[in-house]
Amino acid sequence: MTQHALPQQLMAISRVAQIELEVRAAESQEMICSMAVNDTHRVIEYDHALIWLRRKSAIAAISGGLVVEKSAPQIAWFEKLCRSYSANGPGDSAGLITMSELPKNLQPGFDLWISGNAIWIPMKGVRGLREGGLVLLREKPFLEAELNILTRLTNAYGHALTALRAPVRERAQHWYRTRGVKFLAAGVALVILLNIPIPLSVLAEARIAPRDPILVTSPLNAVINRVMVRPNTTVDKGDTLFDFDHRELKSAATISEKRVSVLMANRFRAEQKGFEDAKARAELGLIEARLAQTYAELDRATEQLSRTRVRSPASGVVLFDAPEGWEGRPVQIGEKVMLLADPKKIKLEIEIPIDDVLVVEPGSEVRFFLAIRPSDPVLARLTNVSYSVKIINNQKAVFIGEAELDESAGGLRLGLTGTAKIIGPREPLYYVLLRKPLSAMRRLFGI
Repeated sequence: MTQHALPQQLMAISRVAQIELEVRAAESQEMICSMAVNDTHRVIEYDHALIWLRRKSAIAAISGGLVVEKSAPQIAWFEKLCRSYSANGPGDSAGLITMSELPKNLQPGFDLWISGNAIWIPMKGVRGLREGGLVLLREKPFLEAELNILTRLTNAYGHALTALRAPVRERAQHWYRTRGVKFLAAGVALVILLNIPIPLSVLAEARIAPRDPILVTSPLNAVINRVMVRPNTTVDKGDTLFDFDHRELKSAATISEKRVSVLMANRFRAEQKGFEDAKARAELGLIEARLAQTYAELDRATEQLSRTRVRSPASGVVLFDAPEGWEGRPVQIGEKVMLLADPKKIKLEIEIPIDDVLVVEPGSEVRFFLAIRPSDPVLARLTNVSYSVKIINNQKAVFIGEAELDESAGGLRLGLTGTAKIIGPREPLYYVLLRKPLSAMRRLFGI
């Protein structure tokens, strides 16, 4: 070694030591990568430099402060080159990059992207783990002494990267020791809680309705003249409920009576003439037939007149719409006009939404919360659910459920309304919570 070369080597070692101190003081990975491609020039001359990080499997920085364009062909080629060197034997130590050592798919780009000489210096961290590598390019060849200096400096970069990650691991471990166990315990508790079986419940509108009511229908094809009772009033057996406009029927009966009188007179004359006139005797049979028909019409008109006043078939409470809606209204034979109910025979009628009908089944417990007494629920037991849908108020489709009220239920009368809570089978809590939102999403998106 010449006297001139010794001071240069000492100066290079001094610069390496200075860079090592600066690198170890770096606060971010980006700062270390920038120093590796730029400050290394203070020790070794080169034209271009780039650093590749193994954990990211990408070029992290290039010399000159340029932005790394991931989509640039040159960057893509060098990333493949670094991955190849890091994975194979030649990448374990610093050395010259030659075309013969490259895979065949990378050889076409060697002359295109490398002019002059290029070296690969592996970047190792704690316990010799590979952190990546540094690639330097220049026209003149690299010396063996330069490779030794670069190996030491590059390893300093690797140690700095490892040390920079250590506090992150320590913080993660500290977080896990202090909070992680708590979060894990909370997660386990939440999973257990969400799987606790609880009874499904359905809320639906309900009312007190009559059980086995008597249907009062129209006995005639006629017009209702007047309703004698008010809705929800008590009547006795035989009380008049409503009557029909009997003017047309009375007119028909009067006409039939007059026709009977005329035919009776005609029959008398025909009988008198029949002793002498054969023609009169022949007309007598025709008169008799007409008289029988007229008698039948009179009996029918008289019988219909007797049914123009409809009476209560039993004692009870009459249920129907407002009388004003029936008076003057034509009805057909058999058309429902009102119901006659026993106030002691009542049941709970529930309007079950379509989405909830699969949840309920006969025998389910029912709690009825009266609108006028919501704090004191009435117990009942679901007896049956209709097999078809009923349209309520021309807008709401429901299934009608019937429930038998508990014997202890008192103070209930027909027509009282409220909300019924039907207790269904037990299901996990998460299903109970998500059933309604999932059903709404299914209707919204048509799933």
